[in-house]
Amino acid sequence: FFAGGEPIFTESVQSSIGCFSGSTKVTTKNKGTVMMRELVLGDMVHTGGGIYEPVYTFGHYNQIAWGTFLRIETSKSSLEITADHMVFVRNSGFIPAMMLVIGDLLIDSNMEVLVVESITSNVSALGVFAPFTPSGMLIVNGILASTYVSFEQSPSVKMLGVNFS
Repeated sequence: FFAGGEPIFTESVQSSIGCFSGSTKVTTKNKGTVMMRELVLGDMVHTGGGIYEPVYTFGHYNQIAWGTFLRIETSKSSLEITADHMVFVRNSGFIPAMMLVIGDLLIDSNMEVLVVESITSNVSALGVFAPFTPSGMLIVNGILASTYVSFEQSPSVKMLGVNFS
C-alpha cells in the first residue's frame, strides 16, 4: 500500500469498516488543519488537550474507495465515521458510533462538551481512512474519537480474544 512513504492505490472499492471519510479534518502540528486524505505517515496530529502524536500507520488509506458512514451532528461540528468506529462519550468512555443517541455528550478538542443533535445513517462519501496514533486517540472535525473499532455491537473492543472496555 505504500511506496516511498506515499500510499498507492490500484482499484476502487466500497468500504464500511472502521474508518473516517476523506472529507473529515484533523489538525496537525506543522501543516495546520488538513483533510484526512492529506495525512501521511509521521504527521503529528492533535489527540486532545494540546497533545500531538505521530500517525504511525493506517488501518485503511484509500482515496478512491466509497465508504458508508454515519454523520454525527453537533452544534459546532459534524463527523462522518463508520458505525463500528469508536467515539468518546462523557460518562461512558469510548463506544462504537452505532451506539450513539441524540443527546449524548461528546468531547471536543478543548475537552469541552458537544451535544449530539442528529445522526444520519447510510451517508456515502469518498475516501476511507483509519490513521493510528500511539494513544489510540485522535481529534477529527473537532471531536474526540478513537483510532480503534469495535467488531461487535458492544461498548468494548475485542482483540486476540481479549475484551477491552
